[in-house]
Amino acid sequence: MAKAGPSGLNTRCAMNCPVFGQPSQLPENVLPTYEQIIKFCAWIRNVEKQPQMRIQFITFAKTCDRHGISDRSAAALASAVLNDIGVVTPEDSSQIVDRSKVRRERQKTRFTLRLQELNVNVIRVHRIYFDGDKDKTLAQET
Repeated sequence: MAKAGPSGLNTRCAMNCPVFGQPSQLPENVLPTYEQIIKFCAWIRNVEKQPQMRIQFITFAKTCDRHGISDRSAAALASAVLNDIGVVTPEDSSQIVDRSKVRRERQKTRFTLRLQELNVNVIRVHRIYFDGDKDKTLAQET
């Protein structure tokens, strides 16, 4: 129940749960199932999700590695450039690049480049034959 203040006005809002309704209506309400509650929680989580920065800086990460620029300096440079071109404004600073973003992008880029290098330099050996001697092993490539 709402409590009346000194002036006689209600000072508390009635509690209203989006799933169960108000407590006074609880006995007459049909309660939701566990599955319905889970669906509602997932829906709320998706509705309230904040947009995340998904811009990739692959070329920027390669260039910073090539010239030996630290993560902190690279983040300052990237944020300054984004500010100059109008992506970052005083009203919307959600696109600012921090050093963690630069570090993660560098790690992803290095990993991708290593995989590409391994795929190019792989010698596919299908069969290895041993003749019993302790000399060079013969391999047949197809």
